Amino acid sequence: MVDSKFFVEHIDANANTAAQAIRDASTLEEREKFARLEKELAELEAQNAKKAQIDATQIASAGHAKAKLDAANVILSAKKQALDAAISAARERILNRTDNVYSEWIGKLIAAHAQSGDTVVAAKADTKRITRSFIEKLSAKLKISLSLSDKTHRGVGGILLQNSGYDKNLSLDALLESLQEEFESDILQMLFAK
Repeated sequence: MVDSKFFVEHIDANANTAAQAIRDASTLEEREKFARLEKELAELEAQNAKKAQIDATQIASAGHAKAKLDAANVILSAKKQALDAAISAARERILNRTDNVYSEWIGKLIAAHAQSGDTVVAAKADTKRITRSFIEKLSAKLKISLSLSDKTHRGVGGILLQNSGYDKNLSLDALLESLQEEFESDILQMLFAK
């Protein structure tokens, strides 16, 4: 007779051995999977760390560039305000000159830019300073033909020179605006050349 207890124990032992083998195999498989996952995780962490470092460097660099630009804008604004104040003060100084000094300045403008046949157009505010007599004397001194227009220009001072082929704007506003643009260009070059 077959011993059933032996048979059950034998089946049970084989089952336990098979179960252990399955557990061992699955544990080994799980360990291998876990090892692969840990390796992938370590690679991802390394990639993320490298990316974070690159991002941090780019952010810091952008922040530094923005800070430099902000500082340059503050300096530019301050220099522009100072230039505006200087131009305004220059305008007032020129306009408040005595008639003789102002007329001498106008005479120098005409001498430097006029050609024979030009008509001088004065600012409305300068009609008492720039007279026909003044233009006639200056014309004789420069040995060129000049005339004074009955019309005036809208500027606060200075002159316009008109001829059949051109108009030269030597109004105080135009001269100061040109000077201001030149200074602003110089300021920008100094700021951004660094």
